[in-house]
Amino acid sequence: MKKFIFLLVAATMATTVSFAQNAKELAKEQYKADKILLKLMNVKPTSSAKKEARKYEKEGWLVPAGEVDIATQITKSQIYAEELLRDDDGFTTRRYVQSTAIAKARSYNAAYNTAVQNAKADIAASLQTEIIAAMQSEIDNEAVSATGVEKFNMKASAITNSTLTNTISSIAIYRRLEDKVIEFQVRIVFDKMELVARLKREMLKQLELNSDDVEDIVDTAVRNL
Repeated sequence: MKKFIFLLVAATMATTVSFAQNAKELAKEQYKADKILLKLMNVKPTSSAKKEARKYEKEGWLVPAGEVDIATQITKSQIYAEELLRDDDGFTTRRYVQSTAIAKARSYNAAYNTAVQNAKADIAASLQTEIIAAMQSEIDNEAVSATGVEKFNMKASAITNSTLTNTISSIAIYRRLEDKVIEFQVRIVFDKMELVARLKREMLKQLELNSDDVEDIVDTAVRNL
């Protein structure tokens, strides 16, 4: 009985410590996110962004109504690119993944939506490639069966589409071409921390894999994006 009570107390203490560590990590990451948000709110265009913006302006690019000027948008994209993240294994990677796409259409909204979808498709394709590579590594280590890869290939689009939902635009500009054609250029941003959490949830829900294996696969795949 004493042994049982001791083990129960030890387990409770371990859970409490783990919870405290998780809460501490969450608070730390929230602090980082708040600092990034503050940077973005108080951003001042860099000299390199101003130079690049002048080039876009000479080419006829404009900003949508309500958007900040091109130089400020470029500077925000630079801030996202500079932010780093250290994962649980001690690897350092960029915190945000960005993708740029251009689309043309006769409708303003159609051009914008197509550009966003093309940028998302680019990230989705890269993500699927990295997941398959990470799963193949797990197969080589006999942690995952080849069946797991086959299942992922069958459900890859559904998994990545459910993961890539919270889109942030760092750059959104357009210009008017001949024959009333609108050309839109967008650069979208995803926070890798959000990607990891959503991707793990989707893979656990749609694939019959061990949670530890999913964690290793997702961490490796997103790190390499």
